Amino acid sequence: MKAIPILVMLTLMLSVGVSSALAVPTEFTLNWSGSGTIGTTFNSGNDAVAQMLAIGNTAGTFYGKDYDDNPYTYSVDTTEAYMRGAITGGGGSLDFKYTRTDSYAPMYGVAGQFSDSYVYSSGTGSLDFKNWSNYAAFASPEYGFQGAANFQATGSSFTIDHYILSGDLTVPKNYGEVYIAGSGSAVVDHMGDDASGVGFNFGAGCGCYTHADITAAGSGIAQVSGHGDNFLQDDGYGNPIVWSMPLGGSYSSTWTYTNGLSVTNYAFNGR
Repeated sequence: MKAIPILVMLTLMLSVGVSSALAVPTEFTLNWSGSGTIGTTFNSGNDAVAQMLAIGNTAGTFYGKDYDDNPYTYSVDTTEAYMRGAITGGGGSLDFKYTRTDSYAPMYGVAGQFSDSYVYSSGTGSLDFKNWSNYAAFASPEYGFQGAANFQATGSSFTIDHYILSGDLTVPKNYGEVYIAGSGSAVVDHMGDDASGVGFNFGAGCGCYTHADITAAGSGIAQVSGHGDNFLQDDGYGNPIVWSMPLGGSYSSTWTYTNGLSVTNYAFNGR
């Protein structure tokens, strides 16, 4: 699909549906640049939904792919989607959502895994993140795509927020979240997540080495939090476990900083 410039205050909403009758993979690409609001939804049959929304002065690429492969005849296709977005100056926001809507439940538990990545800045920023799902699980395979600096912002005010839900419909839901808001700049490395109906790993590498860090300059507040009904534990990636809740619980670490912040390896696991 050709590049679509955003004219001043143009609002464009697209919905892309993929028919399960197609015998070959279906791909969709949206390139944009300009000032205004643009959003689109990529429906991968009944297997996954990927959405993007950009507001303000932004540019980037949104991509979705339905493999139409139905591995092992489980009636669930493999799906991937990514967003590479930039806030180009003068302020704006970027939002990338992904929902896994189908699963081979008898073996891998319920669907419903959800990822939401958001960056706002009064100045500049970026959001580079990829999601993937199939019959067994949801994942964010950032290795080889964007191994560091997945979320960035610089400005007199900014917000970065990324979280996943495991798909467990208990209350409170099993989840992981990293949040930072302030003035100055912030970079969040988050590689990556994975989740299924039986548990989740947040920032824990998704099969690769852990890379879950916050680096900020200026002032603000940052928080890493999560909940697991049956288990919650930090991911030390070969280092001694610092904290663990073998029977489940909630976790939160909050930093209020006035002259920069550095947080290393905030990854954790739950179910």
